[in-house]
Amino acid sequence: MVGSRSGRFSLLVATAAAALAVACSWQSQGVSAAGFNYTEATVYYNAAQDAFTLTVGVLDLKNGIVAATFNDSMNIDGWGTLRIEQTDRLVNHDSLKAFGTGFIEGALTADRIWQAHVNLNARWGFNDTAGYPPYLIEFFEEQYGFMRNSTQQNATDPYWQYLSLLMDQFDGLGHGYNMYADSDKRLTPLQLYIMNSAGDMEDLVGGLLVKQGLPYYLGMTRDRMVAVGMDPDNPQPPAEDAFPWDKIMQDCSVLIKVLPGFEELLMAHATWRDFGQLIRLYKFYDFTYDMAGLQSTTLSFSSSPSFLSSKDDFYVLDSGMVVMETTNSILDQTLYQKLSPQTVLCWQRVMASNALAGTPQHWTEIFARYNSGTYNNQWQVVQMGNFEQFFELPPGTFWIIEQIPGTTAAQDVTGFLNQNGYWPSYNIPYSPMIYNLSGYPAYFAKYGNQFSYTENPRATIFRRDHNNVVDLESMQTIMRYNEYQTDPLSLGDPANAIASRYDLRPSGGSAFGAIDGKITSVELALEYLGCIAINGPTAQTQPPFSWSTSPFAANTTHLGHPDTFDFPWVLMLI
Repeated sequence: MVGSRSGRFSLLVATAAAALAVACSWQSQGVSAAGFNYTEATVYYNAAQDAFTLTVGVLDLKNGIVAATFNDSMNIDGWGTLRIEQTDRLVNHDSLKAFGTGFIEGALTADRIWQAHVNLNARWGFNDTAGYPPYLIEFFEEQYGFMRNSTQQNATDPYWQYLSLLMDQFDGLGHGYNMYADSDKRLTPLQLYIMNSAGDMEDLVGGLLVKQGLPYYLGMTRDRMVAVGMDPDNPQPPAEDAFPWDKIMQDCSVLIKVLPGFEELLMAHATWRDFGQLIRLYKFYDFTYDMAGLQSTTLSFSSSPSFLSSKDDFYVLDSGMVVMETTNSILDQTLYQKLSPQTVLCWQRVMASNALAGTPQHWTEIFARYNSGTYNNQWQVVQMGNFEQFFELPPGTFWIIEQIPGTTAAQDVTGFLNQNGYWPSYNIPYSPMIYNLSGYPAYFAKYGNQFSYTENPRATIFRRDHNNVVDLESMQTIMRYNEYQTDPLSLGDPANAIASRYDLRPSGGSAFGAIDGKITSVELALEYLGCIAINGPTAQTQPPFSWSTSPFAANTTHLGHPDTFDFPWVLMLI
């Protein structure tokens, strides 16, 4: 496959015959078996033609600029594993390396990117015929222009230098994808940009409507509409006395655990998402950029097709840091008046922070720059390299930062972890300032403990059970925990669990919940940039999720999924 960088941010033009030849060549050089597909490839750069050639079936770290392997074993263990390694072939040509990195990912994972695109668009109620709402198109076009202009005007600032490389990587992703994709499955840069901005979209779709004076609920995803009893095809305002499920961002559970006597430090994350987004990729990137100021060049992270970030989020960095997040709600929706395209989206800021930060505090400082007020999370950043067995963690080891439109709050919470032995996170702000500005006090006064930092059901479950965590195996147990039928702290609701299963609600259910688990330790993080990971809704004490038996299958697009999700934990190592 050959591609040129000319005409960036536009679709490549290729004949149907060329697309067919590419597809046939691809299939003949991959290794396939039942439920298993392994492909390796190398990207070469021709300076005379300013063109990239992708050769499948070859790992050439000597002559290529980027090499990669893609093991799509989702039907076997629930995951695809993508490993991309830049070489030292080009010196002082970081932009070319970045473009080639995106190019090889777009080509290798093209089938999965298309499936994820279809599934994600269906979740938002978008389709390729009607397209995206004009207000979203306007926002993303202006924000993309802001990014490109800023990188050009601040070419000596490492922050913008790295973001320029990230945008080059994005451009390469689109070119590589469209070079391989069937002619009727080509995606525009806008479509791929919106996919990468899936986290930011959770605030943008409704928040931009609020900014225009329109109701937020019109921008809710279809699964959230179903969960609150709305008809996605004809949404009506929620009843005034209804519980405000429509305004709650229930995305993810986190537990950071120091074992007794400071014997070990474990970090765990469970993504909450609608079940239509269960195509998962675990990615390893190894960069050889020459730009100054980089603190991390090799990383691993749980992700999804087309995403150049995690979105879960879960990262293990060669700087020694592990980065995770859980999402908070914007209950005072007047905050959305502060949304602006003259900002850097969350997925872009997190990747810049990962690359440039030398300490957890430094990470939070970088992340706070150009706050978009979208994907408003609590981020947990731990320097695993500070851990010394049997000694308290030194100050500065563990920082958090919480974001809302217009401001952030960051603090060193190492002392909390030393004193309490654990840090839980469950979609309620820790910072009193963020909690108050987000509008939680009024909702707590009206609706009770679902909006309490200390008495939320998951807060009480973590407080009761964290001492049961004594090793990786017991951490697996708590992160997949859902015994709503017998646990009084769950209040009889399968949504009130560390690993929620909204699909098991007897009424008001939806295809939503905890869809995975990732756990790392000091050794796994520092020696192997790795973790153990599992994909799929919890089946620990609940029935495995199967599309063939789910009442939500007909209304949840799930192209490319296996029928049943009952996979094992998988070891992910660099």
